[in-house]
Amino acid sequence: MPQRPPTFRPSIKRPAPSEASRPTAAARGYDHRWQRFRVSYLAEHPLCVRCEARGLIVEATCIDHIDGAGPTGPRGYDPANLQALCQSCHSQKTITSDGGFGRAPAAPEEHRA
Repeated sequence: MPQRPPTFRPSIKRPAPSEASRPTAAARGYDHRWQRFRVSYLAEHPLCVRCEARGLIVEATCIDHIDGAGPTGPRGYDPANLQALCQSCHSQKTITSDGGFGRAPAAPEEHRA
């Protein structure tokens, strides 16, 4: 009788060292207060500012901190430091400013894009 070939069963995936040491979202300032603020900000700014600049009408789903410091930064809840973005634009901005896919993080003055 034929035998079934061996099946590859990878070991349990452990989080990368950088992910394992990363604090939770609440510990980084994205707590209940931020969630309420996010809902009200998106109600006032429903469109993605980057897509709108290109002539597109796309719903904003994320709030981006222009300075990159997040809600615990000195301007965390300052509307002048925030912009409404769609998920795609937010990911592109985060990759270019915070580093990603082998890129080095941008200099602090480049965060204002």
